[in-house]
Amino acid sequence: MPFRSPQSDEQNLGLTLTAPVRAAIREFVASIVPTVIPIVQGSADRITALLGSYLLKTDATATYSPLGHKHAASDITAGGTTASGFTVGGDLEVSGGVTATGAVTGDAGTFPSALNSTGVYGRQLTSSYKAVYIDAGGNFGFSPSPRAVKTNIRPWQPDTDVLLRIVPSLYQYKAEFTERDRRAALPEDDPDHDDDYQVATMLGVIADDLDELGLEEFIFRDETGALAGVHYELLALALLPVIQAQEARLSTIEQHLGLPGKEQP
Repeated sequence: MPFRSPQSDEQNLGLTLTAPVRAAIREFVASIVPTVIPIVQGSADRITALLGSYLLKTDATATYSPLGHKHAASDITAGGTTASGFTVGGDLEVSGGVTATGAVTGDAGTFPSALNSTGVYGRQLTSSYKAVYIDAGGNFGFSPSPRAVKTNIRPWQPDTDVLLRIVPSLYQYKAEFTERDRRAALPEDDPDHDDDYQVATMLGVIADDLDELGLEEFIFRDETGALAGVHYELLALALLPVIQAQEARLSTIEQHLGLPGKEQP
């Protein structure tokens, strides 16, 4: 009697089912697949979203490739920041404005257009203050004066007659008239509207006049070489050689007239 291998239940079932029954089963299975696939896919999407949320919220100290992930603006701004705040190790570029309710600190910063602070204008300094200057690179700083940081020190001997030809002037800035006209032309409900804008009258010296007198050390120029302004902080120094020269002339006149001279300290 030839050997016959045992058959599985599935094989036995397949032998006992009629063709119509097998066709019905195949049709039933085929109808289930389109329904199951969206359910499985939806579950996979939910798992992916949960993992992404977990990585963003619970593993925030991890380092990710810059090209490996990104955050929507709402993910960063919603709820604000906690603990020590938001830290950026490199440059942070912002296309719009940046507003801070607290202090903004750092080693350096570049502002190509302007740097503005209305609070600085009204801040009173009572001690430990320095005169702040701006160099050609737009950097703020002070000008040190100790002998230890200077070299080639020598007396300045200007022509005092030229210094006496410096004439103070009253003037008004053209830009002030432009601003006055702009404010007057605004609608009356605009906060900047002002029919009574007053153009200020200033007191100073004219850079062109100093340039004509050859007093180049008292003026500064822009990057094109055109006259830009006056070193007003240096004008007080110009008085010292003038006073000294006047004092020497008075002493000479007193000696000539036989008058008692000024006692030397």
